[in-house]
Amino acid sequence: MRDELQLRDGDMLSKPWLTLLVWRAPLLLLVIGAFTGSAVRTALWTSALTVMGCACVANAARCGRRHCYFTGPVFLLGALASLTYGVGVLPFGARGWSWISSAVLVAYIVLRRLPERFFGTYTRPSGQAKPNC
Repeated sequence: MRDELQLRDGDMLSKPWLTLLVWRAPLLLLVIGAFTGSAVRTALWTSALTVMGCACVANAARCGRRHCYFTGPVFLLGALASLTYGVGVLPFGARGWSWISSAVLVAYIVLRRLPERFFGTYTRPSGQAKPNC
């Protein structure tokens, strides 16, 4: 049990201030961006999803948080889709922002819970944390 606590110490999600900074604040930017014009939305969504994706990828590498292996790439793909749609490269039509937000939201909801429910919270067994974790 002690090893599990050490493993959780390295989990960025166990630090409320860091969770607020790298996941909750960008989420607020996504909501604000939904009520803005296309250029501002492109900038806000691309930057917010990039921050969230990089944080998830870093957390997965840092402590092996299982859902971060899935949600990190989802957020990064969402950032790429936001950027390319916002600058006119992706032809999603008039409802492109809805497609992007729906895809990211559904993927996040599914991938946030299912992997950890079926396979556990961390990819490494107890006591197998990385030295910096």
